[in-house]
Amino acid sequence: LILIGLRASQVHAASGDAPVVPQSSQSLPSPPDWTMDLVWGEGNYYVADAFYADPERYPIVGGQRTWNWSELEAADGVYNWGSMDYWLSQQAAQGKAAAIGISAYNGTCCGGIKVPEYISSNPDLVITASGGHVIPKYWHPVYKAKYQRFVRALGIRYRNHPALSWVALGSGLFGETWACKPADLEFLQAAGLDSELWVDTVHDFIDYYVDAFSEDGQRKQVLMVQNAPFTFGAGERREIGLYAVEKGVGFSLNALYPDQEGAIHGWDSSCVYCGVHDLTSIYGGVLPTTYETYDYMLCDPTQVYWGLLNGLDKHVDSFRLNIDLFKEGVVGPCLLYTSPSP
Repeated sequence: LILIGLRASQVHAASGDAPVVPQSSQSLPSPPDWTMDLVWGEGNYYVADAFYADPERYPIVGGQRTWNWSELEAADGVYNWGSMDYWLSQQAAQGKAAAIGISAYNGTCCGGIKVPEYISSNPDLVITASGGHVIPKYWHPVYKAKYQRFVRALGIRYRNHPALSWVALGSGLFGETWACKPADLEFLQAAGLDSELWVDTVHDFIDYYVDAFSEDGQRKQVLMVQNAPFTFGAGERREIGLYAVEKGVGFSLNALYPDQEGAIHGWDSSCVYCGVHDLTSIYGGVLPTTYETYDYMLCDPTQVYWGLLNGLDKHVDSFRLNIDLFKEGVVGPCLLYTSPSP
């Protein structure tokens, strides 16, 4: 676990002075020149930090927590910020930076739909999938309008919060850029979703956060799109990612392994910049970047070593590390990435 304790200056020093930009990427968009000026609190974050991990015990500079939309909007247009206010205050009291993410759907494994009841009970705004569980109809105009209103309220309250170091945008499953697990995709397709509509919807979500966390045209917080998985095809990574670049929005990739097949050039030779690490390899160091990882991805000390080197190679500003990577003797099943499927 030799690299677990790296702090901000060490992260940048270990990964080089500047990102190496491939010659073929020179036509790609450049982020606004102010983007990295917003970055602070670089280093390791304790993911799902619900119990206020002690920075004296763990090599961390901050805590991160993903909040469900349903936790924060109690009724139609009625917001309850108490739990987030308290969490942010406790992070600050420990001298830690605080990072947040938003999710509206956590899949069948982890609690299902997480939207306010007035949305989940409206059959026009949800889709019934296998086993009777429901998935948000993300692209429905009413759903989008309600989500935009929520994100605007979130931004107004927290865009100037001094403890907040970054915000991970909520799009689809777990807040990431896939709408659902592949097994449920047929139900969303039957309801009208295709790749173009999904990309357009995520673009709109990016705009909601950019607007909400800006004031008088000036961005106030670091934003990152959770842009590793895809819904229909890997080309969505490129389309969503390049749109984010133009907006000064960075990347949070919520999977870090020692190595992945097709991670740089992808699986489709006709789809440039479609590998999971393509855009972070190009924009690391000039856009905010973080990786999230767990012991089932890095399940022994050798894999931790090479996995974190893999992340440092992308010039990350931070890591989102689960508790199991901080404790000796905690080893889960090792699930290696061998497939292009999300």
